[in-house]
Amino acid sequence: MRKTLALLFIATAALVVQPAWAGDLQLQVLAASRSAARNEYSFKRTTVTEQTGKPRRTVVEQFDPRRPANRQWLLVSVDGRAPTADERAEFDKSPRGKVPSYTNLSRWIGSDATKSDASPGYVSLRFKSLPAGTLMIASHDASADAQAQALVNTKGKIPFVERVQMTSDKGFTFMLMVSVQHVAVGGKYALDQRGRPVPAETTVDIQGTLLGKSTRLKTVATFSDFQPVS
Repeated sequence: MRKTLALLFIATAALVVQPAWAGDLQLQVLAASRSAARNEYSFKRTTVTEQTGKPRRTVVEQFDPRRPANRQWLLVSVDGRAPTADERAEFDKSPRGKVPSYTNLSRWIGSDATKSDASPGYVSLRFKSLPAGTLMIASHDASADAQAQALVNTKGKIPFVERVQMTSDKGFTFMLMVSVQHVAVGGKYALDQRGRPVPAETTVDIQGTLLGKSTRLKTVATFSDFQPVS
């Protein structure tokens, strides 16, 4: 069952959209996100998973695009210890999804949005819905029923998205066993030593029922040790 629910987490990384210009700020953000690449850095990802009825689990992974394609992701530790052979084997067979990168925003950040001032040095972009394929929960497309907000940091010469939040409260059933009632996906970005935006944190919070019982799956992934590879 852990694998089934893990698919919900992985699938949220699918972000696809045809851009529609809504202002100069979005054009700048879109251009910056398009200039990023998934193979620019090696980094570590620490993911903490909390699921109803299951013990808290912490997994540390390392990504390095210089390694062969099937070895770019390595399992470093599980709950603070070295992984077992079985855990390594399961990790190697598991789907990875898209490599976390600022460039993933370029697939939807140019869609129609309402712009408003937030706190000093920030602008908020609000999206009443998302284009098809933006927010995928396994095979279910929650995009049309989701709302999103992007908080753009405008303090520097080049604005960048510092936070993203997507939510959907439109229920659906997954594999006849899981009824999803609420989905919230968040992302944070920060500037690296070269002044380029990189992922800082990703959160996924899924609430609903599993075999008729209330359940919640929450993951928080933090990113560290970014090293340029070129």
